This record gives sequence, C-alpha cells and structure tokens, in this order.
Amino acid sequence: MNIALIAHNNRKELMVQFCTAYCGILAKHTLCATARTGQQIADATGLTIHRFLSFAHGGGQQIAARINHKFLGSAFAFAV
Repeated sequence: MNIALIAHNNRKELMVQFCTAYCGILAKHTLCATARTGQQIADATGLTIHRFLSFAHGGGQQIAARINHKFLGSAFAFAV
C-alpha cells in the first residue's frame, strides 16, 4: 500500500515517534511525505521515504493530487 505521512511543524516529533513505534509495519509499505517530514522520519527510523517538495512549496498539493487519483491508499496527518 502507498502511504502518505504529513505533519504540521509542531507535530513532526510526534510523527517521528509514531513511525519509530510502527517501523516494522511501515517498512512493508511504500511511504511518501513532504520534504522535511520525510527527512526527519528517514533519519530517525531508516525507513525509505519518497520525499515531495516542502508543504509551503507545493508538497501538500503533490500528495493531494496522488490521493485524488487514487495512487495513495492511506494518509496519516498529524496537525495542530
């Protein structure tokens, strides 16, 4: 399954903790995230993350387009 991981700036650490806790499960899937979120997750967990642009530069729109075209099966978003 293709899974998007999205985290607001003040929730990135929580997303990293989530991915660390579920690393074994997430490793079985294709993961993508916006630039900084993806980098932080990859650095902390060793997971392979396809990184899109930063959210401010259109990464959120890139992920939304993939959801709209059914290229993503699931998205985890940690927001304010």
